[in-house]
Amino acid sequence: MPCFDPIDVSERLLDQRIMSAEPVTGGRNADVWKVRCPTGVFALKRYPQADGTSRRRTECAALEFLVSQGVQNVPRVYAVGTDPDVVLLTWLDGTPADPIERSHIADCVGFVRELQRLSRSHAARALPLAKEACLSGIEIVRQIEDRMRQFEQTEWPDERVVTFLANEIRPCLAVAREPAKAWHEDLPIQYRTLSPSDFGCHNAVRRSDGSLGFFDFEYFGWDDPVKLVADFVLHPGMSLSEELSRDFIHLVRTLFADDHAFMDRLRAHLPLYRVRWSLIVLNPLIASATAKKPSRSERDKIVQECLVKSRRLLNGMAVSLC
Repeated sequence: MPCFDPIDVSERLLDQRIMSAEPVTGGRNADVWKVRCPTGVFALKRYPQADGTSRRRTECAALEFLVSQGVQNVPRVYAVGTDPDVVLLTWLDGTPADPIERSHIADCVGFVRELQRLSRSHAARALPLAKEACLSGIEIVRQIEDRMRQFEQTEWPDERVVTFLANEIRPCLAVAREPAKAWHEDLPIQYRTLSPSDFGCHNAVRRSDGSLGFFDFEYFGWDDPVKLVADFVLHPGMSLSEELSRDFIHLVRTLFADDHAFMDRLRAHLPLYRVRWSLIVLNPLIASATAKKPSRSERDKIVQECLVKSRRLLNGMAVSLC
């Protein structure tokens, strides 16, 4: 595979000299560079090879839709490359939204309100379902079971993982799935909303005027607003306090008042989403288990860190946020 040169790729897309291309860190799935040229600053984003084309197309379509509808606090697509899968976006200037404040929560609710408004537009009908959309309780359980099978079929060199899956994850799933059985049909279209599907302050910057700008729309599409809310309050990349989580739920629930079952569905599904996230944070274990020669100390560290994160999410099952 030829070496990826962000300066060369950016020069071809912009057709001008690039002064610098600095890698941007922050735990994103895609690689991002801050690109400076005589006419401005851009974000060059390279998508993973496995599903890069799909993610690039989804993000470009999402951003073009949002901008066409007058949304101001997202990047704009400037240029697209297909070999490799890259996009050049306008740069969202700002600082990380950390620590998270009440004003940030209000901005996030405002963005959800905007998405709900756009969900009623004719142009939104052509947009796809969000990545791993969950339109019923049965679908949430199905996705969790798929993840469980992947973990349970892996040959683990560390017995702690096997014990954790059998003695902690499985019992929590057994309890959490019971209330969700009532929601066995897909949510009617009129109650769905557009969702970034990875929404939160971890994918936002605080701009010079104090407001938030949002990025990362690779999984954008239609979903149950309950999933958007659950993912927001549970996302380990934010580690929201219980107080801020309650604030978000209190503010956002009024946006979906027409859906009279919204809060009942959120109460029923939130424990399942906790289990789902407890499995997501275990993903690094798969790579460590299949790596050829990780040292014992490296593997022990990965296992310990993942189990701590997962238990923290599971232990929150008893905490009622709604």
